[in-house]
Amino acid sequence: MRLFKGLADFRTFREEWRKQGALGALKTAREAMRLRLQIAGDRRFDRTYGVDTCGLTLLTDLSVGGGNIADCVYYDPTPVRLLQRIFRKLPRELDEYIFVDFGSGKGRVLLAASRLPFRRIIGVEFARELHEIATRNIEIYRDPAQRCRDIQSVCIDAREFEIPPDKCVLFFYRPFSGPVFHRVLERIVASYRANPRKMYLVYCCPFSDDPFKSLDFARKIPLPAPLFERLLPGGIGAVLYETRE
Repeated sequence: MRLFKGLADFRTFREEWRKQGALGALKTAREAMRLRLQIAGDRRFDRTYGVDTCGLTLLTDLSVGGGNIADCVYYDPTPVRLLQRIFRKLPRELDEYIFVDFGSGKGRVLLAASRLPFRRIIGVEFARELHEIATRNIEIYRDPAQRCRDIQSVCIDAREFEIPPDKCVLFFYRPFSGPVFHRVLERIVASYRANPRKMYLVYCCPFSDDPFKSLDFARKIPLPAPLFERLLPGGIGAVLYETRE
């Protein structure tokens, strides 16, 4: 994908200037550039490893149903750049940790996480079509830098998934909301109360309140954006929490 499209971009900028003024045109151009960089990075990931993780998939295109569908979100993969920023804030010693991605879709986060030395990586996905694509991607994925090869996608309702009793990194990229998220959060709290341990909780979503801010056993870890993202802000925000042992 070309980041600049010459005359076409100039015409769009001029039209936005006419409609919104200089500031509005600059904001539109900034957002377009941010999205192009994100899409270019995501497509590069798929080309490099020969996998299929890109693309938006609506729930209406999947054979899903049940009472939780209203609280679930369409498939939109986690941007590679955002993953890299979050992973850099995790501890280096991860061989005792299990990584769990709730709403793992086609498995991009699972593959990217395998470059870190997790003991095990689990994806939780309730749409069978996405789960099957993730399973194929896991089989195809080859990376000399891969440090965890115990990767699994599980097709299950997130409300029924048992939180592992081990040290964990629990990852959420706007997978669901409402009662579904509330039930999963209850499971996390119960698991920690039964066995206090180090856990890292990650939540990415631009349109939601911080779901972990009320937890009295976790502290927030700053996730400062790099200079480039401060110049081109917007997109998906993220919060990271660490529990007390």
